[in-house]
Amino acid sequence: MLFISALAIGMITGLQNATTEVSTTDSDVASTTEDMGLLEPTKLPSPASDSVNVTIHERPSMWDVYLHHCPKWRPVNHIFFQVANIFFLLSFLAPHTPSGLIWLRVALILGCAFSGMWAWSVECYLDAVLWNSAFIVINFVYFAVQFYLLRPIKFHKDIEEVYAALFQPLRVSRRQFRRVLQCMRSVRHLKSHDLYAHEKVTKVDSLSLVLSGKLVVSQNQRALHIVFPHHFLDSPEWFGVSTDEYFQVSIMAMEESRVLVWHRDKLKLSIMSDGFLQAVFDHILGRDVVHKLMQVSETMAVSNGHLPNCYEEGEDKPMLVVKKAGDGPGITALLNRQLQGAAFVLYNCARLDTIIRTYNERVTEGTYPPLPDFQHTDFSLLTQEEEWCLVFHYALGLPAALRSAAARPHLLCAFLSSMVKLISQYYRKTRVLTEPRKHLLPVMFARLHLLTILNENLKICLRVLNIKSVSQM
Repeated sequence: MLFISALAIGMITGLQNATTEVSTTDSDVASTTEDMGLLEPTKLPSPASDSVNVTIHERPSMWDVYLHHCPKWRPVNHIFFQVANIFFLLSFLAPHTPSGLIWLRVALILGCAFSGMWAWSVECYLDAVLWNSAFIVINFVYFAVQFYLLRPIKFHKDIEEVYAALFQPLRVSRRQFRRVLQCMRSVRHLKSHDLYAHEKVTKVDSLSLVLSGKLVVSQNQRALHIVFPHHFLDSPEWFGVSTDEYFQVSIMAMEESRVLVWHRDKLKLSIMSDGFLQAVFDHILGRDVVHKLMQVSETMAVSNGHLPNCYEEGEDKPMLVVKKAGDGPGITALLNRQLQGAAFVLYNCARLDTIIRTYNERVTEGTYPPLPDFQHTDFSLLTQEEEWCLVFHYALGLPAALRSAAARPHLLCAFLSSMVKLISQYYRKTRVLTEPRKHLLPVMFARLHLLTILNENLKICLRVLNIKSVSQM
């Protein structure tokens, strides 16, 4: 717009100058005569019959002013002028990236520098020198700020390992992670048998991540589970527990340990305006809770409240000690409520795999015909209430569940739990692999397609939670 305005002003000025030159031709002649001291003789009016000679001057058009304004071009400007414009051209080619901004500022600084040298040493234009000097200062300030922002951000060795293990895979930048660290309260150093939290005494006002060492969680002097490096001590309390409540468990260091402690309210307030960081923390903490739940299916140990011998020898394996029902809120109650459901999910995954594998084996033996295509299967034969509930809520409901789990991962656990409960009820009530009779095959094909879809959905959910499915129990 500025360029168009300047062009319009120049065109109007050119037209005014051309008109002035045409209208003032006669007046210039008269004034020249008077300046020479000559008097014009008085002209008598001529008779009406006399002929009058009139000369008509053609008014130049707008385009003539610009097309014929430079009948002869001047020689090419100095090399400083050419180099300056080359750098200006390069500044226009800078990409829209952080490094591209550095490129832009450097090119502008060099272009203004050569333009100023041209104005100083060749044309001797003081105003051009001053303007280019001001441009150099402004661009140098922006260059310095951008260069400072691009400096490498480094963390302490333990913090660097946390970033690489938890946050970098989720594409959290170092600048965003440094913003998270600004909410850090402290890094606590614990010696062996030092208490980090005391049952019903310490408030749940922090978020704690183990940097090194191992800590044991206990209640009423009974060991519950062990927390290893890069795992949170109070991840379940992140969801729905206020800072006015107290720990329902005690946490003690088994060896010399270091714990990164965030001020929880300050951290939540800091990431509240950043939906990405909020989703990252919900995902990491939700995954931490899910891992605590799912590991019991592989390495569950019941030891009457005492640590197993393998941990006294220093073997690093996940362990969870089962307690009776009735525990208070927090991690203990959450683990106890979900303990059976965690193994039940994997059990039903293996159950579906077994059904599909058995059918394929019988197809190979020739007992059953091959499973027809999805388009050639009559799903109207599925008449049971559980079957259509499985279709609408769990076969077709997976995309909605995954979208909800992006912000709240624990919802995916609830989706899995309710799905496997209904699958188990359906399995006990319905016989899927029937006799290979012609009138029974269409129903069996529809049910096999349904179970295949449910099996795939189940495995997708487990992969999202970074949990390996099982094919047999």
